[in-house]
Amino acid sequence: MPRFGLRRSNRWCNDLWRTRCEACSCGHRDTLRGVMAGAPRGGRETPWKTFGEEVRRRREARGMSLRDLARETYWSFSQLAKWERGERRPPAEAIGRLDVVLEARGEIVAAGLRAAMAELAEVAGGSLEEKVSACGEDDVERRDAIRLLAGIGSGAAVPMPVLESVLERIERVLDERVDLDDWERTVAEYAYLNVRRPVGALVEDLAADVAAVARLLERGNPPRVQAGLLRVSAGLSGLLATEFGDLGNRRAARLSWRAARRAADASGDRELAVWVRAKEADDLRWFGAPAATIATQVDEAVALAGETPSYGLFRAHTVRAELAAARGDHGTARAAIRDFVRTAEGLPEDADAPDAAVSLFVSGHAGAFLDWHEAYVRTLIGDGRAAAVADRAIGGYPDDTPGPVALLRLMQAVHLVRERDVTAGLGRALDVVGSGSLTTARRHLAGKVLEALPEQARDLEAARELRRVREAA
Repeated sequence: MPRFGLRRSNRWCNDLWRTRCEACSCGHRDTLRGVMAGAPRGGRETPWKTFGEEVRRRREARGMSLRDLARETYWSFSQLAKWERGERRPPAEAIGRLDVVLEARGEIVAAGLRAAMAELAEVAGGSLEEKVSACGEDDVERRDAIRLLAGIGSGAAVPMPVLESVLERIERVLDERVDLDDWERTVAEYAYLNVRRPVGALVEDLAADVAAVARLLERGNPPRVQAGLLRVSAGLSGLLATEFGDLGNRRAARLSWRAARRAADASGDRELAVWVRAKEADDLRWFGAPAATIATQVDEAVALAGETPSYGLFRAHTVRAELAAARGDHGTARAAIRDFVRTAEGLPEDADAPDAAVSLFVSGHAGAFLDWHEAYVRTLIGDGRAAAVADRAIGGYPDDTPGPVALLRLMQAVHLVRERDVTAGLGRALDVVGSGSLTTARRHLAGKVLEALPEQARDLEAARELRRVREAA
């Protein structure tokens, strides 16, 4: 994400920004510790709620959706939604970018500074003016602080370096502060990279971050922070399980999914719990797990979701469609296609999950993702339209997502073989399995190509080579 090249402003009253300052003996170490995360405390509104309302008012006045604003600001729409609701304190660069994109002429920056100053006053106890008067030994700093307070009260323009300084000093107040926003961005980045990096490339970093979050959870945190860390742990563990699944390490994937499920349930985030179950079921398909096991997992996800559209419910409907297609129930499979399309269309703007699908939806490639699943279902039921849908999906995917495109090419290979163009079908399949890592999903679809071969073609040299490569992986 782009950062503004902001200067550091002069220090204000040290005691406001630190747990204890050298020049002042009235430190507030106990009251300042552990309450600056920006989330609602005890059900009360935070100082950032007014800031969020100002952002939402200006966004709506310009006719922008959260997704529109996300594209313009380079911050995820889920983060923007939390900022608009006052649930998180945004960083200075985000506030500055919002001010520019919404053409607020410094008013959003000023609103952010008012919120930051109010938060400091709230946790220190008493008014901010009282804290300045009580703590400032340095006359210059004291004058600067009072001038700043008067300036934001009268609507004067606020320099961005001032806002950045305030927020950075808030960060330093808490020597053990958990930055949930940063961890949530980390999960989103891993999800984005999941379909853009070679299989297994993320395992080491994901495992290290899962361990780091576990250490944070072990030390104990305020309830809201603990719940947030559990959500992060569930997301990281689910993505790690997906990586292990792609590598064919079934045991490691199973253990990681178990950890993800427990963390999601403990977090109290129902949509995340739905996603974990549905995505695990999705991964189990590629392993060839018993259909009854997968169906149980999917049914649990759907029951937990109720009627609320989410990425998890969308995933659950795709797996239902694919299970029905695999057992030859074409009617149920087509009905499930309609279900997952309807769920995708009903996703709220601030829906989120640690899923590669999120970046595709946000970047305008949702159609390609839907076409991928439709192409797969139609491939399983032998529908002649599968190849055309796969062609459309390939054309819709971004250039930097080779993994899903490779699977679509294997679906095309299945179609070619069924249409008795065996040479072309085997050639395409060999091209795919011979380039890049042979993931569990690629191995699974290569098997579908071999299953589609007519009896007389199974001893062809190309068929034997495809079988050898698939089994050797």
